Amino acid sequence: MGIELYNIILPKERTDYEFEKFMTEVIFPAIHMGSTRLGQITEMRLLKDIPPNGKYIWAIYWSGLEDKIDRTVPDAVGKLRSNGVDISYLGRSRMEPEAR
Repeated sequence: MGIELYNIILPKERTDYEFEKFMTEVIFPAIHMGSTRLGQITEMRLLKDIPPNGKYIWAIYWSGLEDKIDRTVPDAVGKLRSNGVDISYLGRSRMEPEAR
């Protein structure tokens, strides 16, 4: 299991509220969360910088082949960029399964 991390900076004219609504109503629902032959996105989180200043971290939890994260994520990144959002890939963090 791993986590893909993206850094997001909003344009000055965009409010945090508008962006969060766009993410929860447009971006998140467009990303396939079901199982595929390569793995599955199990969870997504949008982490907001405090105090609110238009900066976020988008964490996408992936269980599957390490370099085969769902193909809908690049489409979502493109849609964010086309809406004026500055988004950059921070990298991947691997999570080891919990011992039982």
